[in-house]
Amino acid sequence: MRFLSEGTYVQIAISAQGYCTSTFKAFDIIANNAIKVSLTDGLSIFFTVLGVLGITIGVAVGAYFSILYIPFYQERINDAFIVTLVSALIAFVVSAIYLSMIGGSASSVLQCYFVDHEVSGGKIRYGN
Repeated sequence: MRFLSEGTYVQIAISAQGYCTSTFKAFDIIANNAIKVSLTDGLSIFFTVLGVLGITIGVAVGAYFSILYIPFYQERINDAFIVTLVSALIAFVVSAIYLSMIGGSASSVLQCYFVDHEVSGGKIRYGN
């Protein structure tokens, strides 16, 4: 469903037609390329989750060890757990937002690739 809404906006930008017409075109393109769309969307979700977890865990570990081993923080912070938790929460929110934008742009590029493939009669004209 997420891919269809992004495909609709790409179709509006490409064809300069109305919302309903663009939605039907986007659905048609997605239905014709269902395997490619599902594979790409599945990989996008997998790498988004992997990236968010990696960034969150990396920031949390970095914050924890910074508090434990940097003398400036050792003197001022008594509980490393709270600072680590807040750092991980902020890293999670920022990385989830950022990586979801990258996933949306990947879906848009894939939709443009399908349109190029369809318009050019089965050949790729601009997507090389």
